Amino acid sequence: MITDSFHDFFLASAGASAALIGLLFVAVSVAPDRVVGPKAAALHQVRATMALTALVSTLVLSLIALLPDTNIGWPATIIGAAGALFVAGSLRRFASADTNEPRRRAVFLLAGFLLVMLYETSSGIRLVVHPHATGAVTGAAAGAIALLAIGIDRAWELVGGRRTGIGSSLTDLAVGQAEPHDSTPTP
Repeated sequence: MITDSFHDFFLASAGASAALIGLLFVAVSVAPDRVVGPKAAALHQVRATMALTALVSTLVLSLIALLPDTNIGWPATIIGAAGALFVAGSLRRFASADTNEPRRRAVFLLAGFLLVMLYETSSGIRLVVHPHATGAVTGAAAGAIALLAIGIDRAWELVGGRRTGIGSSLTDLAVGQAEPHDSTPTP
């Protein structure tokens, strides 16, 4: 159960994620064939799906948290497990994709997403066992923040935005400079 101190956080989180989902649909609708069409690159499909998964996960968790007298343990656990399954499916998709796609970067980003989803699952399990554990609610909230950030970052890459900042610098260091970011502009 969340305390009143978390109510405003989850209210803001629900509103932000809902608005960002709407913007993601607009961004995808500008160039649907490039992003989600049958001939779309695997990297674009994974970016779009990861952005949507991250934002919808945050929205669902936040809305459930706003229900009175609700333990968000099971929803956080299920959302985290579903995210882990998404990563497995994405890795499978990359295994059968063209060899010219920047796989190392995608695998690195999927690994980060997997860590956030496992953390969300862990927070959820702690809440199932100890429904009033404030630390576990804080963990679920931190997972929601990370998912919002991931959703925004993947959406930015999806529309061809240039990667800048500390996060992309660390990613470039981790995967190397051999595989440049696809900055093909969206038509």
